[in-house]
Amino acid sequence: MSEAVLFEKNEGVATVTLNRPDRLNAVNDEIRAGLREKLDDACKDDEVKVIIITGAGRGFCAGADMDGLAATSEGKSQGDQREAEQRNYAANNVKGFDGGFSYFPTLPKPIIAAINGPAAGVGFIMALYCDIRFAKEGAVFSSAFSKEA
Repeated sequence: MSEAVLFEKNEGVATVTLNRPDRLNAVNDEIRAGLREKLDDACKDDEVKVIIITGAGRGFCAGADMDGLAATSEGKSQGDQREAEQRNYAANNVKGFDGGFSYFPTLPKPIIAAINGPAAGVGFIMALYCDIRFAKEGAVFSSAFSKEA
């Protein structure tokens, strides 16, 4: 299984890439925890002056992983995820993503969103919490949210 969030550092720029291109980088527990970890790592690194967040493949972030939410509400396993992990996913996601990215403005380094495709739901919110946003021509933004499962 590939890493859900990638980190690359080059000449003072940390690039953090959401890495679920098959799901348009929909947010699940792995993305959520990995993003926080990589941003914390970048902030602790004195060589890093700025952070870029982008998505792998053709999308920035399609929002919440609705399959994960549906599986949790139906009591089904999400891949090889244990029941305790399912409960954690539900606790963190079913209530909504309020506060999920609100820590961005507290970070000591500027964050740039490099929006390479759809930014929807919490992906749109994530982009808004960044200090600067650059969007590829044809990128789509949507503030629509699906009802919880």
